[in-house]
Amino acid sequence: SVSDLEINSEIERITNLLKGQGTDLDSALLMQGISIDDLKENLKMQITAEKLIGDKVSISDDELNKYYENNKAMYGESVKFDDIKDSLKDQLIQDKLGTEFQLLLEKLQSETNIKYFIDFK
Repeated sequence: SVSDLEINSEIERITNLLKGQGTDLDSALLMQGISIDDLKENLKMQITAEKLIGDKVSISDDELNKYYENNKAMYGESVKFDDIKDSLKDQLIQDKLGTEFQLLLEKLQSETNIKYFIDFK
């Protein structure tokens, strides 16, 4: 289960990260076209996935450096690696969590025999 405290802590972390980038949460949500309730639901799923499979996901410094070097143009000349290192690591972890979660779902679906009985009257 995911507590409201966990969700609110993540929202606070995101808010502080956005402030460091010169924007605020409301503006970021507007740009993404989602509401605060959507964000909370997404965070609940994200935190649940982290609890289920987080121990299978890690990012090495080499992976982080390679990702930065391959995507340097996206961040601009003035952005230094150390300034965005934590943000990049979070992004890579989320990517890996998504992949691991998808693999877990596929595994569970292949091992499960679920029958749906629907009465169409």
